[in-house]
Amino acid sequence: MSKKSRKKQTRLNNLLIVLILATMLLIMSTYAWFTANREVGINAINLNVTTSNGLQISANGIDWKSVLTNNDIANARGNYDSTNHMGGYPTAVNQLAKDIAPVSSPMTLDNAGHLKMFYGNVDADLTDPSSPTYGEYKLTTTLQTDEATAAGTWEEDESKNYYVAFDFFLKLGNSEATDLYMAGRVKDTSPSQKGIENAARVALVEGTPASGHTTSEAVTTIQELDTIGGTVISWEPNNDSHTSYAVDNHQTLGWYYPAVTIATGDNQPVVPWDGVVDEMSNVPLKNCKAGDATYGAHFSTITPTWTTKKAAVVNNAMPNQLATGVTKYRAYLWVEGQDVDCENYASGSSLYYEIRFSLDQFTAVLPDANP
Repeated sequence: MSKKSRKKQTRLNNLLIVLILATMLLIMSTYAWFTANREVGINAINLNVTTSNGLQISANGIDWKSVLTNNDIANARGNYDSTNHMGGYPTAVNQLAKDIAPVSSPMTLDNAGHLKMFYGNVDADLTDPSSPTYGEYKLTTTLQTDEATAAGTWEEDESKNYYVAFDFFLKLGNSEATDLYMAGRVKDTSPSQKGIENAARVALVEGTPASGHTTSEAVTTIQELDTIGGTVISWEPNNDSHTSYAVDNHQTLGWYYPAVTIATGDNQPVVPWDGVVDEMSNVPLKNCKAGDATYGAHFSTITPTWTTKKAAVVNNAMPNQLATGVTKYRAYLWVEGQDVDCENYASGSSLYYEIRFSLDQFTAVLPDANP
């Protein structure tokens, strides 16, 4: 947000930080969750940050700045480069993938403070023609472990990285904790407008005060912060919008139909989202829902921290106040396979992610930061 805009909006005069996950392009090269589970291509991730009044952001806990780029994240690991101000955070586990696939999360953390993610593989049951389930699609899930991408690279091995995850630090120089608000959007920037943005998800893991926060300026102290036992802040954007293909998928699966009846377009009912909670093998897709008599224990209905309508004004209060000093966050960006909007037709699309933070509530529609 420019200085001129802040002058016009008195409520934003105390704007501390604007964090924009800008121009994240997801090019769906083949198919999504439900039938073939091929990869999703990521062209780029750019984080553009504007700060004032003492709030700063860093990818390594060393260099504090107002603009954080994809290079800062990709180069957070490795030896410190004093010329380019990169590296120096050897314990960073930044998973940056050019090719990802839909995954599912129960929105809970593992023992490392990382968000649990399950990769799903869907295959047709062709083993026994006499079986009543012959020809049905079945889901097998595998628990993932966040893996650090080599310094300066974006991993292209789709067998390793199915989603994006990275650390960042916020430093508040004021003398007291303060409320923090988030605004953002996720939209399809491709000409075809196939609706994959309706299956997009964002999550932030905020470090707890004991392990994810410090008032020390020492680099080693900052880099030793973690998110173990932290707060999971989840966001489901565009939750009231569905394509005709998503409607058909919704009805074919029968997960929530006819209890939740939707039609094509915006301002439609919100469809529940049942995240995968553990590993499983060959579960029929029609049974992939919480409450199923046979397989329901493998799923849990998720209540996101925030849900936002398509093109709506976003004004979300963070669950915890931002404390003075340095707080560690871990960000996750993915396509949720258990969303009815994650279906075959939605492949071949591009996504644009944007997230902004402020100490004041957002009172106006965000200016479009998409280049």
